[in-house]
Amino acid sequence: MKRGCVIAFLFFLCAEMRADSNQPTPLKTVLPSYPPVAEQMRIGGTVKLRITVDAKGAVTKADPVGGNAMLIDSAKKAVLKWKYPPSGAETTIVVSVIFDPDR
Repeated sequence: MKRGCVIAFLFFLCAEMRADSNQPTPLKTVLPSYPPVAEQMRIGGTVKLRITVDAKGAVTKADPVGGNAMLIDSAKKAVLKWKYPPSGAETTIVVSVIFDPDR
């Protein structure tokens, strides 16, 4: 992974998640790679994804809610590898992935 990629996937950054203390915390996260063109152009920003977590804790779907189009694919690929605790039911939450070219 490139050093320029700093990911703040922590849910505390997402207002929707701060409001609800029942949001699950991932057991495993994967940091996305910084897209080379975006890194060279020093493009950063926050990608918000609405993710679906199945009953076993696997992320099965990640739909963009907002963010730079150059960063969305990388964020989606990483978040689809995240793992949550089993909950017994499918859950939908919004997560934020922050790309910062200065770090």
